[in-house]
Amino acid sequence: MLVCGTQAQADAGTFQSVCAECHTGGFKGFISGAPNVNKPSSWQKYLKRDTVTKMQEIVLFSSKDHKPKGGCPTCSDQQILEALDYIMTRVK
Repeated sequence: MLVCGTQAQADAGTFQSVCAECHTGGFKGFISGAPNVNKPSSWQKYLKRDTVTKMQEIVLFSSKDHKPKGGCPTCSDQQILEALDYIMTRVK
C-alpha cells in the first residue's frame, strides 16, 4: 500500500523523512561528508567504487560511514531500497 499515492512519491517520501537530513547538503551532511543529491558530482566516487548491490548492502546493513537503514529501524528494507532508487535517479 502506498501512502503517498504513487511509487515515485513514496520513494521521495522515504528519502525526505530518512535520508534528506544528511544527503541534501544540510549540517549533518556537512559534518558526515555525505554526498548531496543536489550535487550529482559528489556521488561520482561512490558510483565508480560501488555497485548498486553494494550500495544496497551499505544502506541496509551499515558501513563505517552509514547507519543501518539510515538510522530508521522502523523502516522496511523495501522502503530503504526505494529511497536508494530515488537517490540514484537524482545522481546518475
